[in-house]
Amino acid sequence: MNISSISGDLHVTVLIPMKPLHLAKSRLSKELDSGSRAALAMGMFSHVVKVAMESAVTGIWVIGGDDQVRERARQLGAQWHEDLGTGLNDAVSNAMNAADEVDLPSLYLPADLPFLQSSDIVALLTASEAGTKLALAPAQRDAGTNAMFVPASSGFRPALGKDSFRRHQDLAQALGLPYSVCESPGFSLDLDTPADLNRCEEIEPGFLGKLTGWSDLSASLTREYPLGLQGND
Repeated sequence: MNISSISGDLHVTVLIPMKPLHLAKSRLSKELDSGSRAALAMGMFSHVVKVAMESAVTGIWVIGGDDQVRERARQLGAQWHEDLGTGLNDAVSNAMNAADEVDLPSLYLPADLPFLQSSDIVALLTASEAGTKLALAPAQRDAGTNAMFVPASSGFRPALGKDSFRRHQDLAQALGLPYSVCESPGFSLDLDTPADLNRCEEIEPGFLGKLTGWSDLSASLTREYPLGLQGND
C-alpha cells in the first residue's frame, strides 16, 4: 500500500525542526569531531527530508538551522522557515499555528531518524484515520515522541522532550481529542547518544560511512566548524 492511497484527499504539512549545525549532536563529542557531528546531522536531515518528499503531502517546512541547512532544504525542495521560538516546542508550535491558519494538519518529524522509511509515514497517516485523530509514535529511548500527526485546528500543541509520549496522551485526553499510537520501526530510534550510535552500527554496519556524501561533507564541515566549537543537544 502506498502513501498516495492512504492520504487520498488528506493534505498534510510536514514540520522538521533543525538546529544550526555547530550545535548538532554535542553528546557525541567524545566519539566524533565537530565536523563529523555536523555531517552526521546533515546526512540524517537530508534522509528525513527525502523520505518525506516521497509522501503525498502539501509541503515540507524546515524550521530553523543555519545557512547550510537553509540551502540544503532548498536543494531538496522543502520550504525553510526561520525559527522564531525560544526552543523546540515553541518552534514546532509556531509552525503548527501557521499550518492551522491555512487549515492544514501537521506531521512533526525529528531530523535525526536514520532509519525512517516511507512505510513509517504510511503507518502514521493510517493511524490518524483520515486525519481525524492525533497519532503519536513513541521513541525507543527516554519515553519521548518521535513523530506525531496533529489534526488541523485541534488545539493540540507539543510538549516534546523526555517522557513526552505520556504527556502527549494526557494532553489529548484533556482536550477530548481522540488519539492512536503508531509503533512503526523507523520512528523508534533517534540518534543522540553514543548508545544510539552504537545501535545504528549494529543495525547497519558501516552506518556512518554510508551516509550520502559523508567523507566530503565531513571534511568541508570540519573546516567550517573547527574542533572546540560545540553546543548542546
